[in-house]
Formats: sequence, C-alpha cells, structure tokens
Amino acid sequence: MTAWYNWATFDVIGELTFGDSFECLENLTSNPWITAIIGTTAASPFILAMKHLGLETLMIFFMKHAMRPRREHNKRTREKLLKRIAMDGEQTDLIHGLLGKRDNFEMDINRVHINTSFLIVAGSDTTAAVLSGTTYLLLKSPATLARLTAEIRSQFSSDMEITIAAASKLTYLSACINEALRCYPPIPMGLTRRVPPGGSIIAGNLIPEKASLMKWLSQASLTKSADSRFHLVVCH
Repeated sequence: MTAWYNWATFDVIGELTFGDSFECLENLTSNPWITAIIGTTAASPFILAMKHLGLETLMIFFMKHAMRPRREHNKRTREKLLKRIAMDGEQTDLIHGLLGKRDNFEMDINRVHINTSFLIVAGSDTTAAVLSGTTYLLLKSPATLARLTAEIRSQFSSDMEITIAAASKLTYLSACINEALRCYPPIPMGLTRRVPPGGSIIAGNLIPEKASLMKWLSQASLTKSADSRFHLVVCH
C-alpha cells in the first residue's frame, strides 16, 4: 500500500512540477529518485542535530552513508530542472511559475534548485506518508471508516464532482486527516520557529531572540496524554 501511494504521489508531483510524470504507476516500480528522497528524509534529524551542535563539517567524514541519498536527490533535481528550463515553449507547471517570479525574489539558479528540491519532497514522500497513516488508522477502526464512507458517498455521486473545494467542506474527512497527522506526522522532525527580536515568553520561559525552537517529540503517543509529552528544544 505504501509503495502504491509513493508511486502515485511521485507521478503527480512530477507532472505538477516539471510537466512530466515519472511513470511509476505505469511501470509499477519505484523510481530510484523515490529511494533517494526516503533516504534523505530519514537522515534529516541527524543532519539537523549535527548542524545545531556546530558539527556540520564532520558529516562529510562520519555520515557519508546518510548523506549519499541527499546528494543523489539534489543531483537528480538539478538535472531535471535544467532539462525543464531548456525546453521550448511555456508549460503550465510549478517551474514555469517559479521562473516567472524569479526576478521578483532575486533568485539565482541555485535558489530555484533549492526550492524545486523542497517541492519534490513536500509533494511526494510526505503526502504518501499521510495517506498511508490515514488508511492504516481507518482500517484499524471499522466504525470510523464506515462513518467517513457514508459522509463521502452522501456528498458525491461521481468522481467528477470531487474537487478540492468540495472535499474541504467534509468535516469528518478533515477530522480523520488531522488525527492521522497528529499520530503520524509526515516529517521526521519538529518544524522550527525563530524567536523574534526582543525575545518571547513561551510556556512560561523567556526565550532569547534568534533562538530556534522545535518540539521534542514529533509524533503523538497513542497511549499517553497529548500534553504530558510536549517539550521544547531551544537552539541558538
């Protein structure tokens, strides 16, 4: 199931970003790029920890295996990006929009490359992870699945009626997705926040400006209360 979700989301993000599907569903096999993305995601917490400890340069020597998928992902992204830029004519894809706004944000080719890399990861692996987690939890709870099925089928008579705007109005569907996100976050780390100038009081503590904060645990415990496991990690 997870493999099929990865194939589907990777094909979709390829079409949206470059106007070109990776044909994973057509070939029923994983593109090596998917393997590189999954490896990059898995190594992210360790890479981030090394950066916060000021040991980023040591990654070259002690994390060669963990860094390999990241290098492969960056290499494939750049190759695909340059190929897309060299194409004649205009295409209604994300790269077309990104290149059109490049001067507005003073982005050189390297920054376009970085943003494209984020688009591929955000639109493929994380989406597949959410879909896998949601499906698993629904299958573990037949009553919830039955209620969700009833809500969806009562609102749509054909797949042509299913749009983002229409689906966003399904309250029980949104609740199921939000619960899956709580239990199985699709990213391997807490999203950091930068403290504004002058510092800020957070959870009763004065946090200095320019500090980065993230959750200690990225996943919710299914057996313990939600608030008892929450901590903050402060990194300057």
